[in-house]
Amino acid sequence: MAMDKQLEAFLTDNKDSLIQIYIKERSSRGDGILHILKNEEKKNVDVVFLEMNQIPEDLEKEIIKKKEIVKKDNVIYFYVCSKESSILVQIELTKK
Repeated sequence: MAMDKQLEAFLTDNKDSLIQIYIKERSSRGDGILHILKNEEKKNVDVVFLEMNQIPEDLEKEIIKKKEIVKKDNVIYFYVCSKESSILVQIELTKK
């Protein structure tokens, strides 16, 4: 399923800031994902860090499976949702 165009633009425009939010939250709260949700009512995008114990079980299993396949510590996950779709985005961090 294709990603919502507005969310895709939001990710592109804010990728570095979103990564920084993820890194800051993970270092203080532990492993998790960044949940990015298009809020139709407010006409904005909500961004929330979810710890692994806050994630629905089926999504948690999908993330664990991906981590076992990738076997890298520098991979992070964004769960991007709109009314029409939800996509788990995997991002490999590179050292600058």
